[in-house]
Amino acid sequence: MSRGVARCCMLLIVLFWVSESVAGDVGGAESTVDVDGAQRHLHSGVTFFAERNYEAALVEFEASFERMPSASALQNIGIC
Repeated sequence: MSRGVARCCMLLIVLFWVSESVAGDVGGAESTVDVDGAQRHLHSGVTFFAERNYEAALVEFEASFERMPSASALQNIGIC
C-alpha cells in the first residue's frame, strides 16, 4: 500500500471518529444505532477504497451509514 493510500485510509478513520464525537447522531432520537456493525462496514469500506474498488467501498460506506448515521459517514460516501 502506498503512503498516499495509507494516509487516505487513516484520514477516513479519523474523520469517522472525530465527527461522531462532535456531530452526534444525524438520524434523530428514534433511530437505532449499531456501532459494531457500522465499524465493520467502515473497515471493509476503507479496505476496498485502498484497493481502489470504489463501488464496493461505496456499498460498505452506505451500509455503515444505515447502521450509524453521521456526517462523517456521508463524507465517506461522497468520496466514492
